[in-house]
Amino acid sequence: MNRGNSSGGGQVSGADEWQQLWKEYDEKLQRSLRLNQRLLEAVGHRKVRVSFGWQIAFKLMVVGLGIGCNVVLGSLLWHFHDNPVFVVAAALVIGFMSFTIAGYFMQFLLMVNINMSKNILDTQKQLAGLEAIIVRTLRVSFLQAPVWPFLFVPRVLPAGVAGRYWLVEAVVTILLAAAAIWLYRRITVGNAAGGWVKKMVDNEGGRSIARARAFIREVEDYRREG
Repeated sequence: MNRGNSSGGGQVSGADEWQQLWKEYDEKLQRSLRLNQRLLEAVGHRKVRVSFGWQIAFKLMVVGLGIGCNVVLGSLLWHFHDNPVFVVAAALVIGFMSFTIAGYFMQFLLMVNINMSKNILDTQKQLAGLEAIIVRTLRVSFLQAPVWPFLFVPRVLPAGVAGRYWLVEAVVTILLAAAAIWLYRRITVGNAAGGWVKKMVDNEGGRSIARARAFIREVEDYRREG
């Protein structure tokens, strides 16, 4: 009886030992997976930040140039205040330029505040909002194109060339307006997935957004596998 009990106790002890070893191995595996995930997130976050780094500098440069352009146009508007055509055209360009400056500044703020270590859903919303602002800024900025020719209208036109000048001005304005409206209607978030619209958006930060989204998918796949 004692031998049987001893044998049974040895079997139970062996099973407990195997369970303990398996538990320890599972805990080590979980710690390793969590460490690998943190390393993946750290490396990916760094890559995304580097990807957005150039765009952040570019947005600041555009904001600075836009403000400088508005200052120059404002001074010219005051200097040529007796030319109503120039005044109206300059005021419209300043308005469009101000919208573009605001759009680029908002893009800068969003890019600076993107945090890949936050909740994935929140990060995806940030990226979607950034893409929407990029597209909106691009499409609206083209609407100022028909106004620019009027900035170069002379104060006084000789009677012999006035008719031809305004005819050419009208043709150029109509062509630019048609092109601006066409671009405005084509440049949308839906069309940013391919073609020439995608290339334009990529140059404005779309490529960095795509890399961030790819990194998010990679993290999600890793967590799912883990």
